[in-house]
Amino acid sequence: MNVYILENAFFSLMMSSIEVFPKECLGLLVGTKGREKFVINQAVVFQTAERTTNEVFYPRDKVYKEMERFLKEYMPYLSTLGDFHSHPYRKLERDGYKPSDGDIELMEYGNIYIIVQIHKKRKRMIWNYNPSEKTISGTIGDNFIKISAWTRSRDNGEKSEQANIICRPAVGLLGIPEWLSS
Repeated sequence: MNVYILENAFFSLMMSSIEVFPKECLGLLVGTKGREKFVINQAVVFQTAERTTNEVFYPRDKVYKEMERFLKEYMPYLSTLGDFHSHPYRKLERDGYKPSDGDIELMEYGNIYIIVQIHKKRKRMIWNYNPSEKTISGTIGDNFIKISAWTRSRDNGEKSEQANIICRPAVGLLGIPEWLSS
């Protein structure tokens, strides 16, 4: 399974995670779905989300139905693919890019879920893809960010499966210059 994150979606994921850090962000992934791929055109942040450093909630029925109605009426070529949220930490946690048990429980079959691990950076890092972790990561301003994509298939039961991420806008990105971020 491949997940293509386009430019608008990538920058929305970054900005929404940075904006509310050290609290969690949450939003909807919008785009198209093929047999073995998802193309994420937009990442729409939930403004009504209630945030803490460990959890984030939103009025699912109201918000989700409104978004579905909007897409059907104004952008019928796009659909809701799943959601994204951040895992904010004060320092690096090795498995912070993986879904928690609660995250897995909320995953619906056939959707895609993005986790944005974020913490304060130790050093500046160029954005790159890590094939062994299937993640993209790098720094923006004072933050280190690592992105992963997950799905749940009926064949895999209760387990989540990690997808490959292809994000051309991120690879090689040097991040925001130090002088601009202060």
